[in-house]
Order: sequence, then C-alpha cells, then structure tokens
Amino acid sequence: MTGSARFARAVLSAVLPAALSVEAARAQLPTIGAPTPMVLNFEPLTTAAGCGDNTISVYGGLTWTGWGAINSPYCGNLGGGLPLNGFWYGATSGVNVGYIQLPPFSDPFGALSAEIAFGGGTFDLLDAWLTAAWTTGLDVSVLGYNGATLVGTRNFRLDYTAPTLATFDLRGLTSARFSTRGGTPRFELGGLGNILVMDDLSVVRRDAAVVPEPATLLLVASGVVVLAVTVRRRR
Repeated sequence: MTGSARFARAVLSAVLPAALSVEAARAQLPTIGAPTPMVLNFEPLTTAAGCGDNTISVYGGLTWTGWGAINSPYCGNLGGGLPLNGFWYGATSGVNVGYIQLPPFSDPFGALSAEIAFGGGTFDLLDAWLTAAWTTGLDVSVLGYNGATLVGTRNFRLDYTAPTLATFDLRGLTSARFSTRGGTPRFELGGLGNILVMDDLSVVRRDAAVVPEPATLLLVASGVVVLAVTVRRRR
C-alpha cells in the first residue's frame, strides 16, 4: 500500500465514524420537532386556592405573557346562588384552565391582549377550546407572526355557557397574539372583564437545532481525503 493510500485510509477512519454517529445523535433528539402535536391542558401548573392571578411564564417550552392558570371548579362555581360561569364550562379536561389576565386597575370593560411566543425556533398553533369567562358575544382575534411578518388572523365569537373548538391552523410562528373585546357583561355571574378561557391547546413546536445529514458529512469527508491525497502527491 502506498503512502498516499495509507494516509487516505487514516483520514476516512477518523471521519467515517463521526458521520455514521449522526444517525445515533438524531435518534436522541426530542420528538417535539416532529409533526406530533403537544396538547397543553394546564394540569401540570400549580394553581392557588382561589381565583387570583397564577401567572404563567413558561409552559410547554413556550413563553406566555398576560396569561394565568386557575382551578376551574372553584372559580367556575362561586356559590351563593350565582350561576356557573365560563371557567366552569371552559374546562374540557381536568380541573385547570388557562385564561387571559385582567391587569390591575385596568378598564374591566376594555379590550385585553396576551401572547404566546417561542424563541428557540417556530411553532404551529393548531386548535384549542375557547370560552368567555364572564360575558356573551366575546370577540376574539388570534394573530400569528413569524418575526414581524403577519402569517394569518383568526376570529371567533364566544359565550360563557359552552366552549368553542377554535381551529387556528397557523404554522411557522414565532409568536401568537390573542386579543379580546366587545363582550356583553353578565353581572349575575359575579365577575367582570373580557377574559378568555382556554383549555387543551394543541401546538407543534419545531426547535431550531438541526443535526447535519450523514450524506453531507460523508461528502465533506470525501473532499478532505481527495484534498489530502492531492497535497501529499505534490509533495
């Protein structure tokens, strides 16, 4: 065997295992980048006894702004002869629900907004069960963004007496903005605010990290070998 051949074999021996190990690395990647949805039902979140602000910061790997989580049986059935409200009807699974918070000292009849974002890639916003907490005729707009680019808008009108399955089908997002307005107050329910109740949010998270394809690494390795042999022959 010539010196050049021995040198080429040594280079391949060093590079080939690294390329082949890519498949093993890929098998260890989290499946959240695959098109299998996560259903976020808010059950893992700790909620205080009562209907106070249990703020959500990070849940499901997403960043939440303006959202809280509460115990729906407690907050949905306030007792004292009051009717059941949208927190009660909005729980489609388990006992916890997410909701848009009413900021302190804000207009209880004004518009509200909240956001879900992902800084590590993109996500697909598929669907969720939405309910108005204290109102009828609550108008909800959901705007999906990729960076500063508007991907799409979805609009819904909600009641407090039953959840609505809202299909978003907004894909490749970095953020989704929820806004509520125009609800007719039902004072007999015991609460105020254009508050949106959410349960069983279905999303697909697509992380930005990418493992190179084995074929790409092998192509690079082959180029390295050819270059090394050429240089050796010239010497």
